[in-house]
Formats: sequence, structure tokens, C-alpha cells
Amino acid sequence: MDEKIKKDIAISQLVLPCIAIAMFLFLSYFKYDLIDHFGGIRHRSVLIYHAIRLIFFGIYIVTLFQTTILLKIPVIKESDTYEELRKKYDPLLGLRAAAFLMVFLGHWFMVVFSPYDMLRPDGDLILRFLMSASPWGGVWFFFTLSGYLMGKSFIIGRYAPNNIGIKLFYRNRALRIIPLYLISVFLVALLQKPEFFGFANSMQLDSFLSELLFDSHGHGAIGALWSVSTEVQFYIAIPFIYILTSRYLISLKRVLIVSGIIFPIIIAIKTYLVVGWPSYWHTHIYFPFIANIDCFFAGYVSAVIVSHLRKRQFYMSLGIRVGVIIAFIYYIILSYASYVFMAQEYTPHRLIYLGLFPGLTAIVTSIIIILFESSERIPPSNRFISQKGWLIQSSLGALTYSLYVWHEPVILSIRKIFKTTITFGDALTYLPIGFFLCVCTAFIFYEFFEKKFDTMRSLALKK
Repeated sequence: MDEKIKKDIAISQLVLPCIAIAMFLFLSYFKYDLIDHFGGIRHRSVLIYHAIRLIFFGIYIVTLFQTTILLKIPVIKESDTYEELRKKYDPLLGLRAAAFLMVFLGHWFMVVFSPYDMLRPDGDLILRFLMSASPWGGVWFFFTLSGYLMGKSFIIGRYAPNNIGIKLFYRNRALRIIPLYLISVFLVALLQKPEFFGFANSMQLDSFLSELLFDSHGHGAIGALWSVSTEVQFYIAIPFIYILTSRYLISLKRVLIVSGIIFPIIIAIKTYLVVGWPSYWHTHIYFPFIANIDCFFAGYVSAVIVSHLRKRQFYMSLGIRVGVIIAFIYYIILSYASYVFMAQEYTPHRLIYLGLFPGLTAIVTSIIIILFESSERIPPSNRFISQKGWLIQSSLGALTYSLYVWHEPVILSIRKIFKTTITFGDALTYLPIGFFLCVCTAFIFYEFFEKKFDTMRSLALKK
């Protein structure tokens, strides 16, 4: 068969999965509009919405696996000179740990243990705004990291863009996410929120189905798990995204030009929506994958850039140090912005912050990732501080999923044992207790639950 004919057939076969995945993702974006639009008995509207979403998901998966991919999918054959050192001393684990700390500190000081004097414009002002790290910013860091790691796994050929490779990818993502996710939701609902199983209430029915089907908008048994739902939507889409974009990734110049055009457009659209319709922030922008695509897109592009740099054997001698400095400076900027704007209602300055900062955070995170992943590496010195530093960042980084899943239930539980009105000093005093309990809980679930499924994933990749 002529190569041009093969190519035309392959492209035509991708139309149906393309429509199906677009509908699946946009349904989540317009979730509450659609449920209200269906009208009638709200229980029925909720069931109709989730049924339609499941149908499009099924069509996407079936057509994706039935499609005979005749296109030649290029792979960027990189050779990482420092691969072994990078596996042993991985700075991305430290970046994951930093992202979690931002979420934890933000939830601790700005939400759960929110002191009445947090915004007092005197005294220990600098310490207070440093402790009010943006939980939103931490999530944007996580999304960008996911875009990088998942994109990289296809770009360098770890997973082939065919039926076997895609099935293996989905299997490994499911083993990574679903077991801990489901057991945590079940335990928290059973012990803390039994109303989660109250299906007579249409809102609780929607919360249950949304949590189960990874369509959470923050109203489930564990509110923070909405971001896991958003990431799972990205995992579902990424094999197809790679298939559609792969032939355009060979030219780094083209990638940079197209990204430079697309990214400002995404940021501008998001800012326009937030400023024009402030109520959209919680319903259409903060939670859905479609509205967070700037973060995943930035991470995906950074994976392409890193692969091209490694292919050319281009490494930066001070990459990690510069990356750490940028991360520290941006943490201060993000914390200050969080301190100033999160306490405000929908003022013009806060709306601009909500529109611009997700994209800005994605760009900064991508720069940090590129610096870390394209840095020259030497074994760390034998100094006690150096070795312990790597050990702490690696350990916290490995625990981040369990820490993220369990931090909200833990701090909400211990909040009940302290007095209702607290000062910033009180919240700061209680902080080590809360963090210690979160780490202990996360370690138990990581060691005796999550780790077993990670072993299964590793074995599958070796085969």
C-alpha cells in the first residue's frame, strides 16, 4: 500500500477517538451547566450526566485500541550521560516535596488553622507571608511535573504508542493511583463523613459518582483529591495527545515557536474568563483538566526540550543550583501573592492573579525542570549535610502521593482538639504536630500499601 494512502487512513481512523476524548473532557468542564440543563429530577440529571461521560470514555478507549496506527511515530533517541546519578539523586523528588509543602502550609495557615491575626500588618509580617504558601501554586507545580513525566515517558519511547504500550501505560498509572485513592476515600468517608454514602441527596450522589469516576470538583470525601481527578483525565488523554503531536516534535525550533504562540493565548483566555466572569473560577476554571491545560502543556513541552538537549549532549554545569535559586525566589513571590490576594474577595487584583499565575507558575516550573534535568551531575560529597539533604528530599518526594492524599483528613481531625480561635503563634506552635502526624500516616500507607503496587509497576516495565 502506498505510504500516502496509509497515512491518510491512519489520520481518518483518529477522528473518532479525537471527538470522543474532546467530548469526555469538555463534559467535565461544563458539568454543572449540563446537570442544570437536563432539568427535571436532579437525581436523574446527575445519572444522565455521568452516563453520557462514561459512554464517551468507552468510545474513546475502544476506538483508540481498535485503531491500526499506520503513522510512523518518531522517537527522540536521547542518551543521558548522567542517567545513573540522576536515578540515585533525583532533584525532581525535591521539587515534588516542595510542591507538597506549599499545599500543606497553605491549607494549614490559610484554611484549616487560619489565625484571626494572619493579615495583621505589623510584627512578624515576613514570617506570616512565608508561611502562607499558595496551595494553588503547589497544585500547579504538580500538574506541570505530571505533564513533563508523562510526556517524557512517550517521547523517549518508554511506552510505545501502540496497543501494547498504551495498555501498559494505563495499567501502570492505574496501579499507581487507584488503590490508594479508593482505600483512602472509603476510610475517610466511613470514619469522618458517613453522609458521603447518603445517595438520597442528589449532591451526595454526584459527589460519590464524581469521586469514583475521577470527575471531582472538590466536594468529595477528601476535597483535595479533585487534583488527582484532573491528573487522571490527563493520563487518559496523554497517549492520544502524543500520537497527534509526535511528528511535530522532531524540530525543537518548531516546538518553541508553536509553544510561544499557543501559551500566551491560553493564559489570555483564562484571564479573560476569570476577570469577566469571576464565578467561573470554582465551576469552570480551577478544577477541570481543560482549564488547567496550560500547566500540563508547559510540562509536556519541557519534556521535548530536555530530550532534544540530551540528544545534543548539552548539559549545564550549574543547572541544579540555578534551579534551586529560582524555585526559592518564586516561592517567596507566590507566597506573597497568596498572602495578599487569597484573603480578598473577587477584587480586580485577585482576579488578575487567578488568571495569570497558573500559567506563570507553569513556565517557572518548566524552567526549573529543564535546569534540573539538563544539569551536569557529580556524586554528592560525603559531608553529612550533603548526604542527609539528598536523603530528606528523596524520602519526602517518594511520600508525596500518600502525603497529599492524607494531609487534609489528618489536619481536619486534629483541628477539632484545639481551641476555636487561634493566633498565628498558636498555628505555628501546632504545625510540627500536624506535619509529624501527616508524615507518619503517609509512611504507613506508603510502606504497607502503595509500595506493593509500585513493585508491580516496576516488574511490568522490566518485562
